[in-house]
Amino acid sequence: MRSAQLQARDAQGVDSPMPEDQDLSRRSAELQRLQAALQEVQSRYSLLRSIIDHLPDLVYAKDCEGCFLIVNRAMAELVGARAPDDLQGKSDFDLFPPEMAARYAADEREVLATGRPLVGREEPVWRADGAMIWVSTTKAPLFNGHGAIRGLVGISRDITRRREAELALRESEEFLRAVFEHSAIGMGIVDLQGRTLRSNAALQAMLGYTAEELRGRHFATVTHEDDRAEDERLFAELAAGKIDHYRVHKRYRRRDGATIWANVTVSLIRDAQGAPSLAVGMAEDVTDLHQAEEELRAEKRRLEALYAISRELAQTLDLPEVARRALQQIVHMLDGGAGEIFALDQQSQRLQLLASSAADAAQMADLNARLDLPLGQWLAGWTALARETTVVGDAEADPRWHDLPAGYDWGRSVVSVPLVAGDDVLGVLHWHHPEADHFAPEEISLLHAVAAPLAIALQNARLYQSVQQINRQLQQALQARDEMIQNVSHELRTPLTLIMGYTELLSDHTLGQLSEGQVHALNVITQAGQRLQYMINRLLTLQTVGMEHVLRIPLNLVDLIQEAIRAWQARAAAEGVAIHLIPPPTLPMIQGDPGLLFQVFENLIDNAIKFSDGGSRVEIEITAAKGEVRVSVRDQGIGIPSEKLEEIFQLFRQVDGSSTRRYGGMGIGLALCREIVRVHGGRIWAESAGVGRGSTFFVALPVS
Repeated sequence: MRSAQLQARDAQGVDSPMPEDQDLSRRSAELQRLQAALQEVQSRYSLLRSIIDHLPDLVYAKDCEGCFLIVNRAMAELVGARAPDDLQGKSDFDLFPPEMAARYAADEREVLATGRPLVGREEPVWRADGAMIWVSTTKAPLFNGHGAIRGLVGISRDITRRREAELALRESEEFLRAVFEHSAIGMGIVDLQGRTLRSNAALQAMLGYTAEELRGRHFATVTHEDDRAEDERLFAELAAGKIDHYRVHKRYRRRDGATIWANVTVSLIRDAQGAPSLAVGMAEDVTDLHQAEEELRAEKRRLEALYAISRELAQTLDLPEVARRALQQIVHMLDGGAGEIFALDQQSQRLQLLASSAADAAQMADLNARLDLPLGQWLAGWTALARETTVVGDAEADPRWHDLPAGYDWGRSVVSVPLVAGDDVLGVLHWHHPEADHFAPEEISLLHAVAAPLAIALQNARLYQSVQQINRQLQQALQARDEMIQNVSHELRTPLTLIMGYTELLSDHTLGQLSEGQVHALNVITQAGQRLQYMINRLLTLQTVGMEHVLRIPLNLVDLIQEAIRAWQARAAAEGVAIHLIPPPTLPMIQGDPGLLFQVFENLIDNAIKFSDGGSRVEIEITAAKGEVRVSVRDQGIGIPSEKLEEIFQLFRQVDGSSTRRYGGMGIGLALCREIVRVHGGRIWAESAGVGRGSTFFVALPVS
């Protein structure tokens, strides 16, 4: 048959293949084409496989039963497989916890059933090491050449870091939102035009507006008009990006019209490009603090004023000068106005103008002559009677206001403050201003505070005047006393000298012989004369003793006291009183007048003998310590009541009248002793356990 075909072809004269050859050639060409296409597919598959294996995302393909067909290296590493091919034929139930695998399977069934992809599902995935990561998964249906679904392909991208960043951002936003909403400090967000976009509860409560009422409101509309310009200027610089923040201490106007103080900080918020975007303001209500600071400043001013006026008033005790200086200080303290100080005459119970900052001396005299201000009349008299500070906003409408004589005007606003010291009303401080309702509470409080030291100063000045008057009377009395002592002493010494002279002549028998009785009488006269002469000398010494009459020579008190003891030894022996001296081993010298100091110790020994009973003992002890020599004269006599221990050193004072009658004396000796010791720079005092228990007199003199 093959040869028959060749013959037929030859007969026709055509060199063409047979049908079998044509089919074979066609098949051969088709095979070559398919082989080339297969190589191309394999090349593309290798390229695709290389791409997906090097992708960090999880890439996989599944059949309609949910078994893996293709898995990239990232997916294999996620589930802990050694190679991607190890996962072929396995499902999610072989790799993940059942509940997770079931969720994945449900999503995939929906994709296969609907043919619609699942895009961007964020879900957790557990790694083989137990760590959980978050992925964003997209699953799409996989179609065959005929358009039928043969499976699905999935891609999952690790979004753990993004998720954590979003969570952190969300937490930060929640935190900032909580801080904003619940902050105790008022906070608001405004746009660059100053309109409020958002406010927190604290700011709403501070200003008295709701959130809706504040939204869109310009911050200047709630700012105090006196602080508005400066606040707007600073905000304009902030909105222009010239400054990043500013702080102001400003006032707000609440919705109810009240004024509050706040410390405000406004900060600029810039966008991603650094351009100004918004502004955040924080306002801390410091109204109470501001008020406390104002009160503290007012108190400081008040204390400074009190210190200044007290210091000024302490420099004089002249009554009119005290009032004048007080008004000068008040003029410096207050903003304008003038004032007067009225003094209350205790006898007539009428007020007299003592000083005025608006009137000279002649005008004051004229006013005092023309004004009659008894207690309870006119504003000042009413204030003095009521002892209450009176504030009058418009004196012209107050019935207590007194019409002044022509040419005098004391304004419309008046503050009238009583000047009270203890239980005594001394006068009234009167301050006035030409404007009605002028005085602020701080000024009224200051005037009220000034009144206290002013009243004390006026009282001191009055007391000083009284003391001066008493001193003048006392000086006159002392001068009269000294003149009386001098005259009496002179008048006594002249006849006493004659008496003593003639007594001596009689005692010497110059005028003839005397009987024994006459001699005894002359001895009594002589002793009485000597005693009288002793008293006169003491009076004269007390009158003349002083620093200019004191000698300053070194003295040993032991020798001086022994001499004083010898002077009274005979008398002590006659009365049965023993005198015992206790001298120290050594004794420093003192500087003094021997004649005057002798009189001191002679008088103390005389008193000790005089007030002691027979058989008793007088001890005189001399010691030295702490820069002074101390002498004590101790007796066992009648003693001294404790309330009389100071009084006995006063002139013409004794314990009581019976002592004078029983023991004699004029109460001069101890006063003389005190004066002599004083001019020597020493001290003298007495101690006694009481009546009938003896006494001890101490004299302390400084060592040379």
